[in-house]
Formats: sequence, structure tokens, C-alpha cells
Amino acid sequence: MTIATLKAGLIGVLLGSGACVALLSIAWLATHSLNFWPEWPRIPRALSGYLACWRVLLYSLISASWWRAFRMQRSTEGRRRLQYRALVGSSAIALVELTRL
Repeated sequence: MTIATLKAGLIGVLLGSGACVALLSIAWLATHSLNFWPEWPRIPRALSGYLACWRVLLYSLISASWWRAFRMQRSTEGRRRLQYRALVGSSAIALVELTRL
């Protein structure tokens, strides 16, 4: 096992765990903070533009991280695995965003 393989594996684990932590913390904040505010239906409409900007920033950072990990991967098999993970992750994000409509 080479250092590049270990580094690519570590990057994949860090990207995946970072995305999971971010999504879980957002979900936790949404469920716990909105229950205490009596005017919670008006707040999401007021912050929708602000939250959309943060989502665009988050998704662009995820895409840039995937692109960098893809460029660092030298083997064809590793690139194929990374493409598969990126496709699954992008599909999951698209599914979540489409269910919000």
C-alpha cells in the first residue's frame, strides 16, 4: 500500500465524515431551534436567500473537494471508485434538494 493510496483513502473518509457531521448538525439545529420560536413559520421565508447562499457555498466546496481528490487519484480503479462515490453523493444531494420543492 502506497502513501498516495492511504492519502486518497483518508481524504475520502474525511470528506464523507465532514459532510455527515455538517448535515447532522444542520438537521439538529433545525429541529431543536425552531421548536422554541413561536414565529418559526415566518423565519425560514425571511432567511431563504441567506440559506440558499450558504447551500450554494457548501455544495461548491464539496464539488471542489471531490474534484481535488479525483485529480490526486492516479489509478484507474481508484478514479472509478471516486466517480461512483461522487455520483452517489451528488444524487443524494439532488434528491434532498428536489424533495424540498
